[in-house]
Amino acid sequence: MTTYLRRSAALAAVAALFLALPGCIFSPDPGDDVGGTPKPLDYPWPSTEIQLMENFKTAYGGRDIFPYIGSMGENPVYPVLYNDADSEDAYKFRFSQQDMEDPELGLTTDILTYDEEVAIATRMFSGASSTQEGADGAAITDIDFSTLDITTPWESVPATDKDFPNSRRADFDVKIVFSYTDNSGKDGTFTVESLQRFYVKSMMIEQGDGTAKLRWYLYGQEDLSDN
Repeated sequence: MTTYLRRSAALAAVAALFLALPGCIFSPDPGDDVGGTPKPLDYPWPSTEIQLMENFKTAYGGRDIFPYIGSMGENPVYPVLYNDADSEDAYKFRFSQQDMEDPELGLTTDILTYDEEVAIATRMFSGASSTQEGADGAAITDIDFSTLDITTPWESVPATDKDFPNSRRADFDVKIVFSYTDNSGKDGTFTVESLQRFYVKSMMIEQGDGTAKLRWYLYGQEDLSDN
């Protein structure tokens, strides 16, 4: 079965099929551990906005949780998603008005937080199956991120923006094919084709030799399905 949805490339497509919010079937259950060992990585240093977006596409389509959210330890992995623990400023996703008005989604806020995105991605990328009543056993089995094409020039976002201050933004055409196994064991796919606005932010990263390099992070995403 193939389903086409005009929804968020990052979450709302999953929500539309699996009622991800509230009660996302991919959110870790209490005490649930869906971690693992980082894979060997070869992600080019994102010194430009476009390289960051390529890394995002690779991590999301490859279901690589560690480069997506980062990993601490002896060999830390820098994340795609922005998260400044000192200022509590982090990645967020803004739903479209179309999603807010969809009764099947049951959204009560137009913002998906960093913590919510991490919880959903961690479970979805791992292939963990749902334990939610009515969808128990359902699981994402593959993500084909086929299109991420920029449609506007990058532009600066002012400090006065309430959700994405002091960032850069551009619009992208997005197409993602999610493969899944439903709770009856049947395989299927659904395709997301949508216009998305991405926000990015940069930081200077110390290299340990007295130098620093500019690195871009994904600061936010906005569904433009209404446009």
